[in-house]
Amino acid sequence: MSHCTTSVIYQRTSLSWLWILLLLILQPNFDDGATLARTMSLGEVLHQVEQNAPILKAAQANARIYKANRNILRSKLFGSIEAYANDFHFNDDRLTRPISPPINMSTLTYDNNQIGYGFSAGLPVDIAGHIRYKVSALGHQANAAQADADNVGLNLLHDAAAIYRGLEEITGQKEALQKQAEALAGHIKIVTTAIQVGRIAPVEKLRLVAELKNVEGQLAGLDGTEAALRAQLASLMNAPAFPDSVPVTEETPVPLQTSLNKLTDRPDLKAAQERKDATHAGVIAAKVSFLPEFLATANWQQNQGYNGSGRDYPTWQVTFLARLPLWTGGQRRAEIGQAKAQDQATQYQLLALQEKARAEFVASQGKWEAGKIQHEAARSALDAAEELARIQSDRFTEGRLSAADLVDAEATLERARSESITSLVNWWLADDAIRRTMGLPPAAFDVTE
Repeated sequence: MSHCTTSVIYQRTSLSWLWILLLLILQPNFDDGATLARTMSLGEVLHQVEQNAPILKAAQANARIYKANRNILRSKLFGSIEAYANDFHFNDDRLTRPISPPINMSTLTYDNNQIGYGFSAGLPVDIAGHIRYKVSALGHQANAAQADADNVGLNLLHDAAAIYRGLEEITGQKEALQKQAEALAGHIKIVTTAIQVGRIAPVEKLRLVAELKNVEGQLAGLDGTEAALRAQLASLMNAPAFPDSVPVTEETPVPLQTSLNKLTDRPDLKAAQERKDATHAGVIAAKVSFLPEFLATANWQQNQGYNGSGRDYPTWQVTFLARLPLWTGGQRRAEIGQAKAQDQATQYQLLALQEKARAEFVASQGKWEAGKIQHEAARSALDAAEELARIQSDRFTEGRLSAADLVDAEATLERARSESITSLVNWWLADDAIRRTMGLPPAAFDVTE
């Protein structure tokens, strides 16, 4: 009986240990799944910036203001129609008074109770273009405001891309430093064992420990820089934070078909051209102020109380007005001079921006080629550093190399890894720059997620 009890207890104990072992095996997987950060690609980030950036929404709202101002002025070309009603009561049955202005009638007698209703219409006859050229100027200003909004959006996309590339660079550098730290930690264990058996002097361990502390300090510095970049990217996305992980890209830019003729697609050049067209229309609008203005009006009114008879009596009136200011104290000539000066200023601003765009285009092409060559050189240096580090690590393990030489090899490898990542990021930044000069968003913006 006691044997059976012992067997049962042993089986329960074995089962308990089995459950503990199973939990220990599965627990890391659960933790990794819970703490695994979401990965957000550059394309996703750029689309969120485009949709949520407050400064872009403000620029788009400003463009709508200019469009509304243009529509308000353009509506005057279509005239206006008003409906009205009036009711006059007097204490004199024979009081002489017109029914309502602006209808001009001869002096007649009216009842003491006068009721009328009707319609009034006015239409500017814009033969000289007093309104038309002002509408044209406001239209070009509205187009310029829209191009400015597009330029703000384009700059935001490239700013966000540059920050994201910076996070990619930091992620790669941290991975390189962490590998170096892991290697140093392993070497410290080997040195500790070797010191115990008298194969290596204790000073070798001190060198490795100091280098490990230096690597940990570099990692801490990268953490601070990463936090600043994440805060900047979150502000562009109009988000409280950007906790998503950023993978290190291994893709290289694809050569882009470029041409100076495509520079006209830049939104800043479009805005400058629209401002030039707006000031040119302003010059014409100022000149036509010397020409006469024409206005046609019509009024129709149903009257009650005419001539004391108490019956309804309709009246109507049509007026054609021509107006020409003869003297304004030189105001119109001064306005023409001001409009011409503004036209010249926008012309020179457009030329200056065109020359700047050409210079940026040529410079970006050179940076793209330089970035490609630098990345190829960095990859070759990384291959050589990896091979050297492997050889030196084997020699150190065999006791044929000092810790100082090993640390130098590991540091060289870390620098080669960082340089490879940095060169790739710089190449991508050069690719974004050449796209920016042609008014295009970063390449990742057009990638379908």
